Formats: sequence, C-alpha cells, structure tokens
Amino acid sequence: MSCVTFLTDEQRRRLHLAALDGTPVSTFRSPEVTGSTLRRLRALAQDPRPGIRASAAAHRHAPADLLHTLADDEDTRVRVALARNAWAGPDLLDRLAGDAAAAVRQWVAVHPAAPAQARKRLAQDEDPQVRAVLAMVTSSR
Repeated sequence: MSCVTFLTDEQRRRLHLAALDGTPVSTFRSPEVTGSTLRRLRALAQDPRPGIRASAAAHRHAPADLLHTLADDEDTRVRVALARNAWAGPDLLDRLAGDAAAAVRQWVAVHPAAPAQARKRLAQDEDPQVRAVLAMVTSSR
C-alpha cells in the first residue's frame, strides 16, 4: 500500500460522504493520471529510502519503463512490491521470475498475470518454498 495519496480534498470529502450514506465507493473514479503524477512517481522511485521506492513500484500508474528500472533495485522490498503490483506486465513478471531473492519469485508464482514460461521456470526453482507456492496456486486454479 502506498504511503502517498493523490486524492484531492474534494475527492476525500466525497468518499467520506459516500461512506456515510452507503454509496458504493466503486462509483468514484480515480483521478486522471497527469504529467505531475508521473513526475512524482519518478521522483519517488529515486528516493534513497527503499520503502518510498517500493511505493512507486506498487503504484498502478507507474510507467513500464520505471517498473523495469526498479526491477534492478538493490533492495528486495522494492522488487517484492513490483512482483505484487497487480498491474505488472507479463514481461516484467518473467524477468522477476529469475530474481535472486526467493521472496520475489514466490510473489511472481502467485501473480495471475505471470506468463507460462515464468511458471515453468518457477516449477523447477531451486527453492522448495517457491515450488510449493506455485503448486498450491496451480492446484487451486
């Protein structure tokens, strides 16, 4: 979950009112992605704090090139955030399936968009937990 909010005061007010009167929150659209949003995400991705970079990695509107750059991040938490990002593309997930950290590979194994070639590699992973997670997910689908 991101520690940064992009909601305006008016959007927060509307969400609060919706919660009070029982209006489904899903009827409210996310704010448009602007150049300002993308600039902020790029700035967050360069922050010296791994938690902030992980925030950028988990963001649904982070551009693909930024996500691919973060795939080289030295901190495992950032790469885990990438693997958990519901909007990560198959090419990025395939790349993360070869990550040095087993935790990253486990998240790729459970990602619904993980491509077949990544799943095939993970089925042969050296880490038994990665293989077990993949087997559990595969058997439940």
